[in-house]
Amino acid sequence: MPYPRSMPSENGFTTRNSLLMRGSQDRTGSITGLGGAICQRALRSSEYCTRWVTLSSSTWECHWWSVCMRSGPRCEQDAGAPKIFTHQNAVRSQRYYIALLLTSFAVGLLIVFRTNSSYARWWEARTHWGGMLGITRNIMRQCACWFPEEQQDKLAAVARWTAVLTPLLKMHCRWQTDVHIQLKDRLLSHELAYMISVKHPPNMAATVLTQLIASANLPEMLQISVDKQIVQYIDSVAACERLQKQPIPVAYTRHTSRFLLWWLTGFPFAAWSSYGWVTPFVTAVVTFLLLGVENIGIQIEEPFEVLPIEAITAACIASVHEILERHHECKELLRR
Repeated sequence: MPYPRSMPSENGFTTRNSLLMRGSQDRTGSITGLGGAICQRALRSSEYCTRWVTLSSSTWECHWWSVCMRSGPRCEQDAGAPKIFTHQNAVRSQRYYIALLLTSFAVGLLIVFRTNSSYARWWEARTHWGGMLGITRNIMRQCACWFPEEQQDKLAAVARWTAVLTPLLKMHCRWQTDVHIQLKDRLLSHELAYMISVKHPPNMAATVLTQLIASANLPEMLQISVDKQIVQYIDSVAACERLQKQPIPVAYTRHTSRFLLWWLTGFPFAAWSSYGWVTPFVTAVVTFLLLGVENIGIQIEEPFEVLPIEAITAACIASVHEILERHHECKELLRR
């Protein structure tokens, strides 16, 4: 009857070659003296070499068999302890580990691409909204310095329409239509009625501002300089509209979330043989970290909901009012 490849024993597993060596050792039991001792030592050494070669034939086999050999005697010594680290469970965990190892690069690429795409959208929105401060301040600064003294009423109108540029863009980016509520203290009654009737308030506010500057009869070079700021505002409005109306494809977002959830579901089965009862804690930490990165990508995908737009709007309005109220002090300062 042929010997099996492996069978359990007190010290772990006995290989077929070790059984043959043990049989040979029994047959040489009658050898006495120095020659018998040398033969027994040689047979014992060959048995150790055979065991070493057998366990080292494959890296994965060596790893999982060593887990079983470490756990087997411990379970046998403690009769009440559950026998969890068995050869069958080790093989199953190895299969789960290989499956997760083959798909981990795909999960990493999906999360990285998802987060990078969302961050690019957030950074572009932040850049355009940060430029609103410079646009409103430049328009008001140039008009306050270049408008003649007899056209201060037009300068006040320019200040009103410049101050509403950022509030109108904020409402436009967030799909808000309550123009009469947010601008009732910024514009006159007839100006407010006009803004309620238009379909694109930011664009029409820029048009009114351009007409006010053109009616001041400023030199052509000065009008071009102010108009560059208005053109930059229109470009920022168009960029914000693109970010608002063209989100990341829904299929890409859904597939990333589903793939990540399935991967995390199989993670405990692969980690059980290595961590044992600590596996739930390790799984919770890994899940928190990966889902946290995914959640960050989802939140910054819509940048107009996370950017401090209210603070930027308030800063623009305060700058416009300060320039309007104190530009005369600058002229008096230069006359001294």
